[in-house]
Amino acid sequence: MSMTISMDDNLKEEFTDICRKIGLPPSTAIGIFVRTVVRERCIPFALSAGNGQATSGHADGLQRESVPKSKVLQDLVDVSSRDMLSREDSKALRSMWARA
Repeated sequence: MSMTISMDDNLKEEFTDICRKIGLPPSTAIGIFVRTVVRERCIPFALSAGNGQATSGHADGLQRESVPKSKVLQDLVDVSSRDMLSREDSKALRSMWARA
């Protein structure tokens, strides 16, 4: 099944660039997010009001705590072991974990 997501062009470009830098296809990152929301029945990170300034379609006003890359990768591996991931997604996660 496919899903269409609309977002600001700059946000899409930035997201794609970040995913590319960590070696994770954007579709895999979104798939992991969706699986985690379904499994946990909530958004998998804390949401809070930022400085209240509006931005051009970005969620820059949301604050997040800094999490070490190794912790993020371990969480992704944990998600992959509990959820059914595509062969491509599993391969990407294993590759990322090996590089961490």
